[in-house]
Order: sequence, then C-alpha cells, then structure tokens
Amino acid sequence: MERVAMEVYEKTKGLFGPHAAGGKEKDKPKKLNGSKKGGGGEKNMLKLFEPDEKVKRNFGKIFDEWICALRGETARVTLRLKLLRTDFVRSVDEVVSTLQKAFRDIYEDIYKRYRAEVDSVNRACELLCSAIEAGVRIQEELVFKGDDFYADSKYILYTSEVEEEIYEEASDDYIFTIKQLDEVSKIFLDLAPSGWLPLRSFTFILQDMTVSDQQKSVPKMWFNLPVEDIDKLIKELFGTFEMVPWKEFVLYNLMVAFPTEDELLNCRRAFLEFDEVTGLVTKDNFKEMKLWFEGGEKIERLLMIKDLLFKLYRVDGTWFNYTAMLLDFCKGKNTAEGLGKALTLSFGIKVCSEKEMGDDQATNMILDRAFYEEELARREEERFDNIEYIDGVVKELIDQSVHLCESTIIEEVFDEETQVAEQERQPSIKIVTLEDESNSSVTGKLKMPDGIKKILSSRISDPYKARDEKGVQINVYSVSILPEPDEYVEPKSSDETEPKLTKSNLNEDETQPVDDVRRMSSEQELEVQEMSVPELEVELSGVDVVKECNERRYRYLINVEELKDVLKRVIPDYFKVRKINQEEQNIDEFVQEIYEQCKRPDFNDECFIHDILNNKTFLEHLSITCKFLIRSAPKIVQDYVERNK
Repeated sequence: MERVAMEVYEKTKGLFGPHAAGGKEKDKPKKLNGSKKGGGGEKNMLKLFEPDEKVKRNFGKIFDEWICALRGETARVTLRLKLLRTDFVRSVDEVVSTLQKAFRDIYEDIYKRYRAEVDSVNRACELLCSAIEAGVRIQEELVFKGDDFYADSKYILYTSEVEEEIYEEASDDYIFTIKQLDEVSKIFLDLAPSGWLPLRSFTFILQDMTVSDQQKSVPKMWFNLPVEDIDKLIKELFGTFEMVPWKEFVLYNLMVAFPTEDELLNCRRAFLEFDEVTGLVTKDNFKEMKLWFEGGEKIERLLMIKDLLFKLYRVDGTWFNYTAMLLDFCKGKNTAEGLGKALTLSFGIKVCSEKEMGDDQATNMILDRAFYEEELARREEERFDNIEYIDGVVKELIDQSVHLCESTIIEEVFDEETQVAEQERQPSIKIVTLEDESNSSVTGKLKMPDGIKKILSSRISDPYKARDEKGVQINVYSVSILPEPDEYVEPKSSDETEPKLTKSNLNEDETQPVDDVRRMSSEQELEVQEMSVPELEVELSGVDVVKECNERRYRYLINVEELKDVLKRVIPDYFKVRKINQEEQNIDEFVQEIYEQCKRPDFNDECFIHDILNNKTFLEHLSITCKFLIRSAPKIVQDYVERNK
C-alpha cells in the first residue's frame, strides 16, 4: 500500500519538476504521446502543465505535507490492523480456554463417576469376602444404583435360621433396669442436654412417669408413690436448689458403687494416657478403660452401663467427657468428703481434709520455716566471719612477704582503693618463691573460725606447669591467686572488699592448724584452695506444699481461684444465681468471704484445705444442693412405700 502511494507521489512530484525552454518543452509531450510503450497508456498520461507562481513558491511545503499525511495514514491503518489482529487473537484464546475448561469439567465428572463406581464395586467385594470368611449368608438385597452400592434392608431374601440371644436384665420392684434408665435419659436429653433441669419441670416429669406411664419407664413399686412422696424424694436427692442435675438421678439408680479417692486417681491417670489436654476421649478408648465397678458386674450389663454413660457424657457425638463423669461420681457420706474427692480429682493428688492432720502439718511448716530462717542467719554470720579471717590472712601474708628477705618482691598488690576502682576483678597477688626455709607462723595472731576446713596448703609440683586443675596459675618464680570467673563478685561497699563465697565444701568439725601455713623453698610453691559456705537445700513456700504423711502424699494449701474453679465445674448453674442467701450475696462473694475468714497471712494469704472443708457456714450452704452426698434412690423409695403401708 505504501509503495503504490509513493508511485503516485513521485509522478505528481514530476509535474512540478523543471522543464527545458523553447521547442523542447513542446517536443516533450509529443515524444511522450508518440511513445508506444505500455500500449494504450498514452491516453492516461498526465499532461504537463505550468503551475502558477504561488504553487511554485510553496512547492516544498506541499510535498512535505503530502509525505507526512501519507505516513500518518499508513501508521493509522497499520495500528487498526494490529488492533484487529489482537482482538482476534484474544477472542480465539477465550474460545479455546472455554473449550478447555468445559472438557476439563467433563473429565472431572467422568473421573468422579468412575471412582464412585470403582469404590462401590470394592465395597461389594469386601462385603462378599467378609461374608465368605465368616460363613454368613447375606439376607439383605445388594443393590447397584448408578454409581452407588448399598444393601437394602427392606428386602430380606430369606429368614434367619437362628435368632440372636437377647440379654434380659433381672427385674426388681424398686431398681431401674439399664433399658429403663436409657429411656429416661432420652427424655431428659431432649429437654436439657446440658444436664441441668429446673426443679419444677423435673418434678412434673417424674410425677407423670409414676402416674400414667404406658411404657413403664420406672420400676413397678414406683407407681405406688403418691405425689407428696415424689416431692420428698426429689428434695432428699437434690436438696432445695432450683436447678436439678438430672444426670445424677441416673447415677443414683445405676446401682454401682461410688469410687474412693484412690479409685478416682487411678481412673484419672488411666484416662490421661489417652488425653492430657482436652478432657475428652473417643468411644473406643472409653470402652477399653477398666472402671472401678467392673469387678462384680456381668459383661452384658457392664457393656450396657458403659453405653449409657457414653450417651450421658458424650460431646459432639463422638467424644466422651471423662472429666465431667468423674466429677459427678465425686460423692461421700457428707459434703466435706464429697468436695474433698472433687478437689482430689482436680489436683491429681489427695487433699488433707482432717483437721488434726492439717493443723499438725501447719505447725510443722511454721517450725521448718523458723528453723530455715535461723539456719540462714547463722550461716550468713559464719560467712562474714570466714571472710574477715581470710582478709586478715591475706594481709598478714603481704606484710610477712615484704619484711622477710631481699629475695621477696611484691610485683603487684591490689589494695582496697584499687579494688573499689575495679569491682569486676578479685585481688591478684603474685609472690616470688622464698629461699628461706624457716617455718615461722604467718597467722599466729589470728583466730581461725570454726567453719573453715582448709585455708592454705602446700605441695611440691612441676615448676614448669602453667596452670593446675582449679584455675590457679603457677610458675617457677611466682604464685598467682586467680579465682574462677564465676566466683568474681562485686564488694558491698568501699570498706568491704572481701569476695563472696558460694560453694559448700567446709566441714564445721575440722579446722586447719596455724602451723600449716609455712613459707616454701625455691623448689616448692603455694597452692590456694577454694573456700565456700555450705548451702541450705531447704525450700519452703506457701504454695502447693506436699509432704510425706503416713507414707501418703497430700496437698494442704489452696487459693481462692482454684476453689472457685472447682466449684464452677461441679455446680456451674449454682454460679448463675444472683442471690444465694439472706445477705443477698452471689456465690463468688460468698466463697471470697469464706476464703478471707480461713486464709493465713503466714502462708501467702492461702487457705489450708482442711479449714475450708471444716467451715460450718460453707458446708451448710453447699448442703443445699446435696451435690456431694451419696444417695440411693431405690432404698429411699422402698422406705416410703413400706411406711405408707
């Protein structure tokens, strides 16, 4: 396109070219007209004409504008063509990607269908293999429908030849069977899955069961109870609190023994092997557990009891809350014993509930603490005596080394002022070996404390040994006292520059004679051994004090947050009640008040557990719920029935 446009441009430009004068201008068109090249092209030839003067003056501008316009139009056309090409390519890519996605979706659907059919065939093969290996005939109709496989139980191909044996529980006039308890549990689970039901609602439901129950969800003799006895029964089982833990009604009628503290701890340890964080285990793990009541139960009844307990305390359908179950079994002959079991289960260790034992332990702890403080003061006083003695020995050594003979040279001495300036270092004293072998006493004027075993000792060693095993640098000319880096300490003040002693290697019954400190010959060297004060391994604290008592471990102290946490887990609805007594206190305020009465300042403001468990006001208040008391519902009903006769 550009080439054709340029040809026209060149031809047009030739019209404005210079022409020859005279006849040549006249002969030129004739020559062109007379030319036979191109056949009939003569007629289409542009005739030469003479442009006017204005055109001649603007000749260059005209053709420059022409060439610019030509190039601009060419660029515009080229751009449009490229845009069309780009749009075409994009459209083709969209079509291709759409087709690819469609084919990919089709492929995935085909693959899913294929895998579903393969899985159905595999399930059918597994079912047939299991039936063949077990020697069991399959009664249900096996159906392949689409990509699904199932056994249709509505169509039985043949009847069973041998019926399975069904375990029948021994019935009693006063005791619930496991099947009856299961029916009762279903009713209460639908109404209150949390385990707490209003007292009035629970009373009405139990009255309906004992009056007009067509399914016989209660034992036979329970139908003989009048309405008044039902109210008394509920009050005796659960107290006067407005909320009833209906799960404990099932436990009271389950006729299994309530565990002791040791049995609770054993169960807790066994459950912790499966879970240590959440308090939940799987159903299989729970069935594997051996509980405290399994000894005298039949296997069939035991399995039914475990299934019922799993239904009562399951979470999210598949998990079993063993913590909640064990807390509900924490009951005793009185409220203090039951609450003590709950604390034992929560802490994982027995708690002291006996007042006499707890008071003896408190007295022993106070005596131990007093002994510890007295021993600490004595050791501190002994340490300062040792430091003072060592300081005197060092000063005496320095004085003697100056005045003994001419061969004694003090190379370097760090006095008290120097040590104040350099608190990060211990004094380093270098003394050249002495030629005089006299055994004059260096420490004759000093009195040695009883706590020092050894201060200085002498021995013959290799004069070329640079450093011994204790970090004391020794050479043939001098003895340098260089303590270990971890023994460097800062002095207390400018007047006290003694190093702090930390290690325990002193014997109070042994002392070093004064004559053992001697000046050695040039073939001998001095060795300074480490000194320290014995450390006490007594650790006393007011928190979680656990000691051996009658060969058993107990916990004696508790803080208010731990007490509230246990109560909130055992009786959660009790904390939701705003006012619980005549003083219009809530449970938090009441527990805090009891705690303030029982806490001991000498033990970090913590309470002894036996003080809490023997507080009459606290026990009377908790007795309202009867939560921690052992009850036998069948025995109570039997007493009511016999009394009515």
